[in-house]
Amino acid sequence: MIQYPQYLKDSFSNNFLGIKIFNTQLEPYMTKLSSILGDQFDVYTKNKEILDRGEFFIEIISVFEFDRLVDELGMDNFINSLESVFQYEVDDIKFLGLGKAELSSNTSYFIVVKSEKLEDIRDKYELPKTDFHITLGFKWKDVKGVRKNEVLKEKSDFIQLLSDNFYKHDETFEFIKSIDNFNGDTELEIEPIKIQETYANFRIGRNMYFTVTLIDNELRISAEWFGKSSVPILSNTIVKRKLKEL
Repeated sequence: MIQYPQYLKDSFSNNFLGIKIFNTQLEPYMTKLSSILGDQFDVYTKNKEILDRGEFFIEIISVFEFDRLVDELGMDNFINSLESVFQYEVDDIKFLGLGKAELSSNTSYFIVVKSEKLEDIRDKYELPKTDFHITLGFKWKDVKGVRKNEVLKEKSDFIQLLSDNFYKHDETFEFIKSIDNFNGDTELEIEPIKIQETYANFRIGRNMYFTVTLIDNELRISAEWFGKSSVPILSNTIVKRKLKEL
């Protein structure tokens, strides 16, 4: 797809240079973001919609840089120089995947973007390298001043399903008792021992242990054994951190 740089305006009507992105181009990434944020999806995307009036774009030259170039080159010279930029065919934009940035209490989600032709435009004005991206949503305020060049690690199908069920059942693993081949005592508490990308170990009662894995797209008990009761369990804080990081 060939796209062209153009004048855009921020919420205060300040000029910057960017490329508009059609909503249809973002659909798979919005679907992925919705699966990550759950009930918070509307909160994040509404904040973005209010700030940018429902528009999505890749910022090429920021408001600050735009104003600085006007001061350095003079208004007429800079505006005239943009004529060739507006005719520049940009056909190498690549969406690399979803990214996430955090600063203080603010969190932002975006698409990491790569384009040598957008870099060429910045080089024309001797501007430093920047992390091209498309902001999809944020909580509280958009995150500024941090790198936005890394794609989020994809969760394994196992971790995604384990996490979905964990939060759906009030941050417990009681749902494991409903797995078809679960043979433990349903009256006893299930305690997490170890969580990895493709499996998790649990204890039920004093010394019965079992492993849960993903088989044919369903959670299944893949091993059972008896062991010492002294094996430490994972706290809910550690469980939530592992489900987020893996």
